[in-house]
Amino acid sequence: MKVTSVMSKHLVKLPASITTEDAAERLEREAVHHALVTSGDDLVGVVCRCDLERVSAKTRVVVCMKKDYVFVDESTTAKEAAEMMQRWGIGFLPVIGESGELSGVVTRRDLRRTGFLPNRRGVDRCASCGETHSLEPCTDDWVPIFCRKCSEPPTHPGGFYATLGGGD
Repeated sequence: MKVTSVMSKHLVKLPASITTEDAAERLEREAVHHALVTSGDDLVGVVCRCDLERVSAKTRVVVCMKKDYVFVDESTTAKEAAEMMQRWGIGFLPVIGESGELSGVVTRRDLRRTGFLPNRRGVDRCASCGETHSLEPCTDDWVPIFCRKCSEPPTHPGGFYATLGGGD
């Protein structure tokens, strides 16, 4: 099955100069988690709500967007898109048409809904908290996936680490 069968054609585009506060309001209104960032007619990056929450409200989206993003073309299969998302730790892929134009977007949610991702902790959800956002890239099929929050060391004094599994 091609990615075009599961993608959304509803493209939410934000200008790179918009504030993160205004961008978050727009994403809320559109009921989406990700958006394409544009400068004029050019796609210059992608951003998600998690990126917007990491900076102050008056920061421009261009500061927190991902400039190095992964995309797929219309000939990509849904299975390949799911594998790319797991490999790169991303939840959103712009889909590029034959003539180079944006034809849609595919999200982790689209792939779960259609059975190409299993919606299982450690596979496409954080193994610790179950979060579906800010997942670390999959480096090994035998190692469970964690979100950035669960994989970062504690930042406060007296923080602790938890060992998963049967350590001594």
